[in-house]
Amino acid sequence: MSSFPSSAGPNPTQFSGSGPGITVQPASDSRRSVRLRRTKTFARWHQRLRRRWKEARLLSVIVFRELIRTKVFDVAAGVAFWFMMSMIPLLMMIVALITLLPIPSLLPQLLGVLAILVPPASLTMVEEMAGNLLTPHGGVLSFAIFGYVWSATGGFTSLISALNIAYDVKLERTWLRDRLQAILLTFTSGGLLSVSLLILIAGPHFGHLLSQIFSLPAAFEKMWPVIRIATVFVSFVLALEIVYFLGPKMRQRFRSTLPGAIFAIALWFAGSAGLSFYLNHIAHYSSLYGGMGAVIGLMLWVYLIALAILIGAELNAELAKRRDSLFRSHVQEGSPRRRGQQDKAMPNPSPDRTAA
Repeated sequence: MSSFPSSAGPNPTQFSGSGPGITVQPASDSRRSVRLRRTKTFARWHQRLRRRWKEARLLSVIVFRELIRTKVFDVAAGVAFWFMMSMIPLLMMIVALITLLPIPSLLPQLLGVLAILVPPASLTMVEEMAGNLLTPHGGVLSFAIFGYVWSATGGFTSLISALNIAYDVKLERTWLRDRLQAILLTFTSGGLLSVSLLILIAGPHFGHLLSQIFSLPAAFEKMWPVIRIATVFVSFVLALEIVYFLGPKMRQRFRSTLPGAIFAIALWFAGSAGLSFYLNHIAHYSSLYGGMGAVIGLMLWVYLIALAILIGAELNAELAKRRDSLFRSHVQEGSPRRRGQQDKAMPNPSPDRTAA
């Protein structure tokens, strides 16, 4: 008579070992290993974040010192002066073009878009100026185009000089080449900014019109508000990247200008919102300076834009220097000549030690 084991089910410990059988790990060990892996992953990410935060703090200190050394706050005032001078011819050109276009209520929509960024008191002054320019005048468009190109190229020329200082450029271009480069930047960056303004003027319901004209899917109409904001942001970033890429006299990759452009645009929008809150709730310039309060607020806004652009340029310059230093150290460590010099510099073993 054969004997059978008393337990009906298999015992997990009977299948453990290095034999051909199935190895079953206890549940407590599996939970412990999962917990250990999670702890190691968290520690690795925590260490990585701490290292990134330390690098960001060190980079911010270096950028601030460079801002003081290159006198960016004074240079931004000169750039803001030229861009402030270009705003009046630009407004004249826009109003002259609006009177020629058969689009009703285009100017109020454009002023509504500017209300997002421009302080309210300054926007009121701009509205009054635009209302005075709506009356027909002979030769306004040609004078406005000439005045805008002259003042805008002056602003971009001063901006190019500031970018050369930020990137530590030793040999600058001639005056004529800087002017030609400034004209190129005026039309390229201005074209991208015009596209973003047109998209903002189109409004959130423009996606429905596009879907009907081009037979686009219904998902495009639902995603149009997100696409609209993303396109405006990308247009602003690309316009600033073009300025950083074509402005200074140095060779660099186009994508290397992306961090400074994103930081400058974010600083521009955040600073505009903060300036509007400050002028409306804390510093009432209209009550202190009267009619000059709107002009001072507009000058502060333009100065803030110039300062954000130059801070982004300093950030790109420091990142480029860091990449250059890392690349040089990597090349020096990996070059065969360097390794040969290190091998020659190592002392030869003595004969006694070799014999031993």
